[in-house]
Parts: sequence; structure tokens; C-alpha cells
Amino acid sequence: DEAKSAIRKAVELRPEYFLAHNNLGTVLRAKGRFKDAMDCYRLALRYKPDFFEALMNLGTAQRDAGDLTAADESFRSAVRLRPGSPDAQCALGNLLQTHGDIEGAIVCYRAGLQNSPAHCNCLTNLGIALERSGQLEAAIETLERAVAANPNSAEAHENLASALWKSCNVDEAMEHYRKALEVHPTPRLRIVFATLIPPQYSSTADVERWRQRLCREVGILKTEGIQQDISLQAPRTPFYLPYQGGSDRDIQRDIAS
Repeated sequence: DEAKSAIRKAVELRPEYFLAHNNLGTVLRAKGRFKDAMDCYRLALRYKPDFFEALMNLGTAQRDAGDLTAADESFRSAVRLRPGSPDAQCALGNLLQTHGDIEGAIVCYRAGLQNSPAHCNCLTNLGIALERSGQLEAAIETLERAVAANPNSAEAHENLASALWKSCNVDEAMEHYRKALEVHPTPRLRIVFATLIPPQYSSTADVERWRQRLCREVGILKTEGIQQDISLQAPRTPFYLPYQGGSDRDIQRDIAS
């Protein structure tokens, strides 16, 4: 609120000050006032039509408000303005993934990486897209590059862990899940880690070991009162649990609670 007041004063003093309009939009977007934020970004663009940051911010506000068609147009305008920008290509690629255009997203991410081969967000999202397109080995290699580019990216570690898990590299996957938790221990990620179940087992003893781990970790979450707001993000379900062949009702109830 203090920032908003200061920026509004700047706009009063200089109505054509495009940077202030952009910054005011960012403050309003942080407060969830997406329509007002969009108005500010459009005003900034009226005074400076080639204002790349305002175009990107406008697209982000439109996306957050659920207007994906308008966001697509804004991000494409940003890409036309700066074709070599990894941020613009990544934003457009992410939107295309939302639309289900995985191949189009891959093209965007690779375009963004041409000038910035160590851009962590582009690498991470390219890895996600490759995995969704069935290219698991390529996804793992790309996500390993993302982690190398930014070892403190929880998102890169988590997505690499997920890809490794699906390829049955359980020990490596666990290590990257732990690193993601060290960087960003959110309730969602803690629940993901607690409810990990491998797709394959080496023995009946291995089945029992993983089952005991699940009960222990979920018990810790219950004791600590860890909860995830599932109105914001769908919860993870322990898909492989029924394949253990045990009675899962109590465990499932504990996870749901």
C-alpha cells in the first residue's frame, strides 16, 4: 500500500512517466487487482509502445486473470519485439503448454535457449514439455542442465526428480526431491515427498519398507498439521499404492485429511 501511494504520486507529477505506470500495475497485480493492473500496463504502452517489460507484465496479468487468448497475443507481441528473449519465449511456451500445444511450446523454449543456453526456466519447462511428449531420456538430460544452471531452483530439482522417478532411478530422484525441499519446503512439496511410492519393487521386503515409510512420513505431516490448499492446486494422489496389495483405507484417509 505504501508503494502504491508513492507511485501514484509519481504519476500525478508526471502523467507520461511510463515506468511509474508499469510499476503501479505490478503493485496492483500483487494485490490481485488484475483488471486495474492491465489498465496501468496499457497506459505505459500508450506512452512507450515498444516497452518490452510492460508487454510481458500485461501478458502475465491477463494470464493470471484467466484471459489466455489476450495473454497469448501479448506474449507474441513481446516475442516479435525481442525474438531472442528467453523470458518472452518461455512465457509464450508456458501458455502453449497450457493450451496443450506441446510441440509449439518446445519450439519456443529452444528458441529462447539459442542465445541463453543456461536459462534455467527455459530448460526446466523444456524438460517438462519433453516428458509430456514421451521423450523421457531427453527430458532428464534437459532437466539436469537446468539444475546445473541454477542449483538453487526448487522447480528444476523437483521436475528432475519426477522424471527420474518415472524412469525408476529412485535413489537419484529422492536426492533431488530432498534438495528441492531444502530450497523451498512448501506444504505441497512436503506432501509429495511423504507420499512417494515407486513404480517397481525388488522384493516383498522392499514393498513393506516403502509402506512403512509412507505411514511414518504421513504421520509426521499429521503431527505437524501440514495442509495443502487444494483450491489453488490439485493434490498429489498415491497412484501406485493399490499395487502393493494391502489394505489402504486408513492410509488414504490419513493422506486425505
